[in-house]
Amino acid sequence: MNAPAGLFALVIPTLLLTVLGPPASAVEEVQVSALIESVTPAIPTGKDDLRISGRVANTGTGDVVLPRVQLLLVPSQLSSRTEVTAVMAGVGDAATVPVSGSLVELGDSLAAGQQAKFDITVPVADLGLPTDLAGVHAGYVQVLSGDVPLSQSGTVFPWFPPDAEIRPTRLAWLWPITQRPAVAGDDLVVDPALPGEFTGGGRLGRLLALGRRYDVAWLIDAATWQTARELSDGYRVVSGEGPRPGDQTDSAAQFAAALEEVLVDGPSAAPQYGHLDSDAMQREGLDRFVTRAGALPRLFADRASADPMEVFDAPSGNSDSATLQTVVDGGVRDLLLADRVFPPDPPVPYTPSGVTPLTVGSTQVTGLLTDRILDRVLQRPLTSAAERSRAKQEFLAQTALITLELPVEPRSVVVAPPSLWDPPAAWLNRLMRATSSAPWVRLTDLTEVARATPAPRLDTGYGEAARRRELPRDYVQRIGDLDVELTRLADIVVDPAGYGESLSLALMRAGSALWRDDPDGRTVFLDTVAAQIQEQKRKVRVVSSGTVTLAGDSGSLPLTIANDLDRPVEVGVRLATDNPITLQYSAPEPLRIEAQEKAGIEIPVKVIGSQPNEVSIVLTDAAGRTYDDTATIELRSTASSRIAVVVTAVGGVALVILVALNLFRRRRQRTPGTEEPVDTHV
Repeated sequence: MNAPAGLFALVIPTLLLTVLGPPASAVEEVQVSALIESVTPAIPTGKDDLRISGRVANTGTGDVVLPRVQLLLVPSQLSSRTEVTAVMAGVGDAATVPVSGSLVELGDSLAAGQQAKFDITVPVADLGLPTDLAGVHAGYVQVLSGDVPLSQSGTVFPWFPPDAEIRPTRLAWLWPITQRPAVAGDDLVVDPALPGEFTGGGRLGRLLALGRRYDVAWLIDAATWQTARELSDGYRVVSGEGPRPGDQTDSAAQFAAALEEVLVDGPSAAPQYGHLDSDAMQREGLDRFVTRAGALPRLFADRASADPMEVFDAPSGNSDSATLQTVVDGGVRDLLLADRVFPPDPPVPYTPSGVTPLTVGSTQVTGLLTDRILDRVLQRPLTSAAERSRAKQEFLAQTALITLELPVEPRSVVVAPPSLWDPPAAWLNRLMRATSSAPWVRLTDLTEVARATPAPRLDTGYGEAARRRELPRDYVQRIGDLDVELTRLADIVVDPAGYGESLSLALMRAGSALWRDDPDGRTVFLDTVAAQIQEQKRKVRVVSSGTVTLAGDSGSLPLTIANDLDRPVEVGVRLATDNPITLQYSAPEPLRIEAQEKAGIEIPVKVIGSQPNEVSIVLTDAAGRTYDDTATIELRSTASSRIAVVVTAVGGVALVILVALNLFRRRRQRTPGTEEPVDTHV
């Protein structure tokens, strides 16, 4: 190789490496993102400055040189609700333009693992938004290294100039006052955290106080209201050292009183008691639970002279036909369902009102449909400032676009947060304040939604996926078995009115759909209720035990039965053995036992045979239905002993006679002069 050629071969690769950079494997990875934590004002006007602030996070392994951010704006307004979702997810593909004056320097470099705050402020008047056309606009915070774009994150904001011609959407924002019903019988609280929800700083206390400041659509669970009222009179809490007295009685009383004012003063709705998992109950033959869950809210409301709208809240957004029939037969005419299960048919390019007429059997009812997109926004996590900003801007934009789909044709929609909703109070207050002041929406209640003009919809049914979300079959069957046990107890009480009601309601609460995602909690709760029922059953019991010996083959079997309940009971007594022909007895008349007393009874019996009898003492109700069969007594007869003595004596006499006869026979057979040995063996 000559010198020029060698120099050329050396210089060219060096230049290429300089221009193109090192191989990919040698480049440090740069991963950077913008976290938008605040957009203020959430609903800007032409006189405002739009301020977007947050943090840039370098999650890669290499440094970012000359980090900068700038605001990009999508010139045209968004035209669909799905576009809003795409922008917030960072996957929007619309063309953007940089906003003049929005570029912000973040220093010389941003090291790997480091973050830098940013604050972009631009006059809204400089954004070039139309002065007479409302819309939802999208902006992106773009992260750059020098002039090289690295990433971008999106946000949205509604734009409603004063001259925009619109008619607001009616929004029924369901406000759930409910809690996981972890109160067993006799006001025994199984979840120690539950009473704290009633305090001013507790989850329910915050929701109640904030909801009273706005026109929300109250959805008040009768079980929660009942719990607050009962805990205000004193309660016990499960602990490792046994039940201890509760200390939130005052908070519970204040909460119950405030909630009663809400029920009496304004429109509200009451779902089935404890948010019962009605489909799971119906499937296992517990339709009586479904019927009662619909009736209990009416009963509690009557006690407070309130008149809430009775609704059935389908836990999975719909229910099977058998469940709906039971609900409707119980008198409920409004069903809270999900619009994802009832899509418009044919499809329409706008959001129709969340209402549809339904026929259940031969009865016309009203389906109130929650908006799946709005529901999903309120289900988002709210842990970080970026998550809270996203949820607030997306909610406002989605409601604005519902109106803009048909600006002068108002519709009514429903949004349902999670039943156990626990958003940060400050964030929720800001969102509610913005929603209440927004020109495109007006807060209302469910009764107005029910009067809206419906669009044709398709019922997609109650599928296998919904069934799999129900409470497990074995768990529901156990609830049914315990209900039978409790019914047996009530059947022996002389005056059963109201008896066992505390435990009966606890079983209703055990069937709540709110236990679906808490298998350990529901098991502990049901175990607690089961132990309480068994404790009550043991208070009426047979005290007698051991062995009873008759002075012959017949006699009297003495029994003592205790009643430690606070009410008189009436029980029957039945005897049972493995072999019924070995025992005869005369069944006594039902026996009344006063509260906190014992009673004795003697049952004439006759033993057939010589073996001891294991006798089960079966307590029954007055109609002969079994109450308890756990007590046993061993029954013996002295007649069998005397027979044994006689048999032994006769056997002994017979043996002596046989020996004498044998000796006599041998002597007679002995020949003269012959000495025959005497056989002494018998």
